[in-house]
Order: sequence, then C-alpha cells, then structure tokens
Amino acid sequence: MMVRTSGLEAAERCRAGGGEDRSDGRAARSGRRLRPLSPSRFGGLPLLLSLLATLLGSTPSLGQSPEPASIFLHVYDQDGAALFRVSVRLEKEGSTVSAGFSDRLGFSRLDGLPPGRYVLELSRLGFQTHRAELMLGFKDEVELAVRLQPDPVTIEGISAEAGRSREQTRFEEVAGATVREISIAQIRDVPGVAEPDPVRAVEVLPGVVSTSDFSAAFHVRGGSSDQNLILLDGVPVFSPFHLGGFFSVFNPDVLDRVELQSGGFPAAFGGRVSSVLSVETDPGDGEFSVDGGLSLLSARVAVSGGMPAGLKDRVGLASVRWRGSARRSYFDVLLKPAFDFPYHLSDFQASLEAWTQGGDRIELTGYQGRDVLDFRDFESDFPLKIQWDWGNDVAGATWTRPLEHGGSFSIDGSFSRFGSGLRFPDFGDTDFRTEIERFGMGTNAEFSLSRELDLQLGVDSERLRYDNLVESGGTVFSEGAGRGWLLAGFTQIDWRLGPWLL
Repeated sequence: MMVRTSGLEAAERCRAGGGEDRSDGRAARSGRRLRPLSPSRFGGLPLLLSLLATLLGSTPSLGQSPEPASIFLHVYDQDGAALFRVSVRLEKEGSTVSAGFSDRLGFSRLDGLPPGRYVLELSRLGFQTHRAELMLGFKDEVELAVRLQPDPVTIEGISAEAGRSREQTRFEEVAGATVREISIAQIRDVPGVAEPDPVRAVEVLPGVVSTSDFSAAFHVRGGSSDQNLILLDGVPVFSPFHLGGFFSVFNPDVLDRVELQSGGFPAAFGGRVSSVLSVETDPGDGEFSVDGGLSLLSARVAVSGGMPAGLKDRVGLASVRWRGSARRSYFDVLLKPAFDFPYHLSDFQASLEAWTQGGDRIELTGYQGRDVLDFRDFESDFPLKIQWDWGNDVAGATWTRPLEHGGSFSIDGSFSRFGSGLRFPDFGDTDFRTEIERFGMGTNAEFSLSRELDLQLGVDSERLRYDNLVESGGTVFSEGAGRGWLLAGFTQIDWRLGPWLL
C-alpha cells in the first residue's frame, strides 16, 4: 500500500521551530488552517490508530524489502520568493542521514529514507533556523512547503574563504562542461576602456583570445568572434558592442553574474561551435534605492525597488523586485560651449522578477541602446559629412512553474534586433545599412525522476529577418534580404551512478 502524504498531513506531522509551514495548493484551497501538533496530541489515540493502520497496510511480505520514503521540499522567504542554497539536513537519532541545498526554485529532494522518526533542519544566513519532526512510514511521499522568517545578523567585518566554488560544483554535476564564472567584483578589478566591461573581463579567462586592444570582440578556442552565442537573461544579443567595438553594451551596475561555457555544451546548445556567454541581470533586493556613477566615458544612474504590499495582494503576487539603469556619454554636452563633439551613446537596461502566491516565477528583461556619430554640423574643416546610427533592442519574458517532485516547466518569449545605418548627406544616392531581427518562443521542462535520474525536454521556434545593402551612385555593390523560421527540439538525460555521471 502506497501512502501519499499531502501538505496538510505533512504539516500535522511536523513540530516546527523558527519557521512557518505552508500547505500545498490542495490544502490551501480547502480553507483548513494548518497547525503543528502539540505533544499531548502527538501521543493521542486517533493518531496512534492512524499510524498502526499505516504500518499494517504497508507491511512488506516475507522475502521483500520495504520501499523507502521520500521528502519533496519547497523553501520560500517571508514574501513567498524561492530561496536558493538553503542548507537542508535530515537527522535520525542524532546522526545526519541526508543533506543538500535548495535549487534556484527553492526545491530540494530527499530519497531513500527508511521508516522512522526524523528531524528536518533548514538553515541559511540571515534567516531563522527551521527544525521540524517528521514520522515517515513505508513508501511515504511527503510534500512540504516552508517559509523561513528573517533573522538579520549584525557582526563585525570578517574575512572568509569558500571551500567549494560554483565552478567546482558545476564541474562535478555537469558532465564534460567547461564553465568559468566572473563575479561583478572581479569585473570591476579588470582594467577596461574608460569603465568596467564584463565582455572585456572575459578575455582574461583560459582559452579566450582578444582580437586587439581596441576591440572587445573575442575568440574562444579558435572560433571566430561571431560564433559566440551571447545571451542577456537568456535572450540572444546580436553584435553586443557599442560603435567601434571598444566596449560592450552591458552595464555592470545592474549585472548579477557572467558565465562563459567554452565546451561540453548541454543539449540546449548542441549546435554551438565556439562558446556561450550568459549575462544575468540583478533585479535588486526589493528595497527602493538610487545609485549613480561617473566614469571617463559616461554618467550612470541605477534605480531599484519593489511593489507596495496592497498592490501585490490585488494582483496575486507574493514578491516583486525590479531594477533599471540608464547610461549616457557626456562629452558632446560637456564640450558644447567650446565646439561640437560628433559622438554620443545612450542605453537603458532593466529587469523584473516576481513570484506568485503559488510559487511561480515571472522574469522580464529589456535593453535599448543607441550610438550616434554625426559629422553633419561639425564646425571644423572635416571634408566629409557623415551620419552613422548603431543600436540594439532586446526584450524577453519567462514564466516558470516548479513541479511538486522537483524540476520545473517554463515558457519564454523574446525579441532581439540589431541595426546600423551609414549615410553621407552630400551623396543622397549612397546607402549603407544592415539589420537583423529575431522573434523567439520556446518551452522547457525539467523532471526529477529520482535522485539519480533527471530528464530535460525543450522546443524552440525562431522567426528571423535580415536586410543588408551597400549602394552608391546607383550601383548596388552588395545586398541581401530574407526571412525564415528555425525550429528545434532537444532531449537530455542525466544519470548519476555513484561517482559516475552519464
């Protein structure tokens, strides 16, 4: 007999300390209020009879070993946002029998548990430690949703060294992948052109070669610079450089991390021949703040915040965080009283992360940048009038739903465009332009079939359009235009057999 324990029954089995249990969707919809058992109720006759019936119904026959139990855990903060890297420890008779960490959706799975009484402990710096007692029977599947309460820690400055980096974890958990990660602090320490640049910081990694000191483009293991897939929050960015390629379009003030995969790509990037550079935006901590900066090239301002509690309740959201940044070069304005400076750049980058009451995650990201080189009204004796426009537009949205037994299901949509136009006002019949545009939609599902076996499936579709033209004096020297669809699907299975990963 298989016993499937709902969130309500799991909460009735817990005696919680330092945290708050939250029922799953079925218990929440029933309107019943969850409460931990008191010591007197724990030894009551109804529960004793229930446990006796469970044991009798799940007693294995002679010659068969009892099947172990499993715990499926979702961990949230007080606002309902998933908590990443929460330490999960399960004790039995004072000894640790299982341990791990929650993933980015706050999920952790504990399998292979024989019947008995356990103590579950959840801990993370800045939150109260949560301890709860669980009674597991044969083949039980316990689903728990726990909210950790904040517990700020005020300490003097300390110096700490981590024994395990995220790169080491990825090396051990992802077969054959070559992954390098750069923190924002490291990006700021790497010398750049006028201001910190995440793409130029990548050039110091093993296997990466810079094309020149004047360009931020890079080559990985012999591949050309246009064979690198560069993603902003999962959305491809075409030519992610400002005019001239001196530095990239990414503003380090609003970035969370930068990761370069230079080999051993997972199935989702199976057609990649050089590298994958993932740039992730930091949505902030939900508190309103304004930061500014001034470099040798540009002035920057970043604003972050959240959503009022009353508005969140009305739209059904548990947590909302957003952050936006604007940047503009200032030499054309600063030098205006003396002479006209013909160049300026401006860009805007923003991201939003929201969590629903049911644990779903919503992510929005956007970028818009423009470079203008304009010699039309230049007051010097420059012999040729030129107007050169250059810019990128990026937008993306992702909805992710965590699955009860681990894994997730997500749907995403994205738009990306790059365009450049060079015009000579004195020669009206001259036109140099290039443009590429992409619309994409996809869905991705990850299933945790067991502690040893994971399955990932995905389908993607892209609508591409491009338009290139080089024309002068009525003569077309080069042109190309077209549009089409790209469709792709992938499947990936990860199977862990002790120290081996297939």
